[in-house]
Amino acid sequence: MDGSVISVARLDHTLVCDERTTTLDTDASLPVLQETVTQTTEIVLVSGDRYRVSGDLSDIERVILDAARGAIMEFAWVLDAETGERLAINPECVALLRVVRS
Repeated sequence: MDGSVISVARLDHTLVCDERTTTLDTDASLPVLQETVTQTTEIVLVSGDRYRVSGDLSDIERVILDAARGAIMEFAWVLDAETGERLAINPECVALLRVVRS
């Protein structure tokens, strides 16, 4: 995974939340939010429904293939990229996977 650095107007303390950490910039004028960026993959179902999920394309593909090869009606469990909600996807209904570019 690659990381990104985002400038923030003003923060008075170090903040740790999930994978985000806030630290002061080298000139100490502005704090910098350092965040590990997780790749987002879009899953399109045969019904046309689209889901953006957290994870690398190859990891999401592996989860779907493992579920397809598993027990009858085994779901592929993924995380919604926007809400963090767990989603159960029927692997037989997946029509397309693609990387979401921002």
